[in-house]
Amino acid sequence: MYPNPDKGHRKGQQPTAARVAAAWVYPVPVFVIANAVYMSLSWFPNHRYLEWAEERPQCREHLPDLLLDLHDMGTHATMITHVADAAPGIVMVFTALCCMATKNLLVWNRFFLTQAFVITMNLIAEQSTTIPSSYGYARCKNYLGISKPEEDHFAFSPTGSCVAMIWSGHVFHTMLGSYMLGLVVEAQWPRFRRRLCKSCSTAPLLKTVIVTTLALGEMSLLVLDKGHYTVDMFLAILIALLTFTNSNIEYWIFHVNPFISGLVPERSVPMRNGDMKELLRLAQNKPPFVSSEEETEYTSSEDESSSPPSTPDQLHLVE
Repeated sequence: MYPNPDKGHRKGQQPTAARVAAAWVYPVPVFVIANAVYMSLSWFPNHRYLEWAEERPQCREHLPDLLLDLHDMGTHATMITHVADAAPGIVMVFTALCCMATKNLLVWNRFFLTQAFVITMNLIAEQSTTIPSSYGYARCKNYLGISKPEEDHFAFSPTGSCVAMIWSGHVFHTMLGSYMLGLVVEAQWPRFRRRLCKSCSTAPLLKTVIVTTLALGEMSLLVLDKGHYTVDMFLAILIALLTFTNSNIEYWIFHVNPFISGLVPERSVPMRNGDMKELLRLAQNKPPFVSSEEETEYTSSEDESSSPPSTPDQLHLVE
């Protein structure tokens, strides 16, 4: 949350207005640079695909896909295309505005830097391996407004390319925006951090259900539009879940911002997975790095040392 002058900063480090402003501003240029690089370099795999498909007429359709092959839609852009493309951006913008409105610096920082990190990984994946477009060759040319590969000149592409496959940015960004929005809502209104079934501790959180529902909705639109392969969308869900729940990623995302330290309550500062395990070990009063057999011996020795003396010799020693 927003820094409190009486709580959350380290001793001797009063949060100045300049430091607070720097902490809020820092994630934005990182986000902008990462996405600008991605959008600039997306031309290269797209052009490679066009040249490859031009030389291989038999490879101009999309790859076999169980869901995409169920219908004949997606041969050209429709209203579904525009809705599927706009939905992730709307969720992302709304999340950023909510972070600002609630002054939630912690989620703001995590939101922008997580996106920058994942889009950089996506860039490496797409530049390394080019997968034939799920649109197909003909629609890809129509999408670019060209009739042959020779007309495809280098350009900055805000919407990516026809071959932005590997994992679905549509699904990932929908999940990222809705998940971070859920964190904002839970921090501002704790009563919304609830499970679907109050009496069942294993029931999913309301936030999880909403994020999953929005992701499935975006997937449905993409299937109808042939905007992504099915595997792209499932990979996006998997990557989102691993990214959101990995404590080490959350820890490093937090510390990448050199200005944020001391501006959030100490209890909200992310911890590395190893640090969390160490705290649990200390809370359970167990020795570090013990095997199962050693742990059993340790527990047995604790029980023996805590049991009352039973023999005369033991009684004598106690006295």
